[in-house]
Amino acid sequence: MNNLEIRAYILGQLVHLEESKKAMLDAYFPLPDRHVERKSTEILLERYVHRIEKLLFCLTHEPDFKLTFVVIGSTVTIRNKQSHVAESYKICYPDHADIDAGCISFLSPLGRQLLLSPIYSTVNVAVPDGECEYVVECISVP
Repeated sequence: MNNLEIRAYILGQLVHLEESKKAMLDAYFPLPDRHVERKSTEILLERYVHRIEKLLFCLTHEPDFKLTFVVIGSTVTIRNKQSHVAESYKICYPDHADIDAGCISFLSPLGRQLLLSPIYSTVNVAVPDGECEYVVECISVP
């Protein structure tokens, strides 16, 4: 994808987020039961929109700009720091998640940690028997 195509994709994403944000929050974080999770997700989405708006500026004004952080729709290759096993996932909206197809929701524990992560960063993910550390090795957009 060239920068103009990425820009169009990102603009569409912003529109979709704006239109579906309340319904998504209501579906996955109903009030009052999941107030804390809902608030942290609202903050994550605000941070995401802010970074995406900056990204749009860069895509418009810097012809050689390269995406260096995880966005919804990107495919991310991560490597487990303990086992050295690499895995690739596409970060998607919750209603498109399909772990068997390698698509994880940005609301899942791993998806939340990966969203906005820069390339070569380390992310920590809580698992039933502790915590796993992963390194973000590659980020690509559709």
